[in-house]
Amino acid sequence: MIGLNCLEPGQVQKVHDHADQDKFYYVIEGEGRFTVGDEVT
Repeated sequence: MIGLNCLEPGQVQKVHDHADQDKFYYVIEGEGRFTVGDEVT
């Protein structure tokens, strides 16, 4: 399955998981923060 998410500046997604799936983010402009387990990058 492939999906596309377009986020506006300042928009956030709630922390969630996909038990049997991987998720990739490609940031075209600006920056983002990602939480993986207890680590925020």
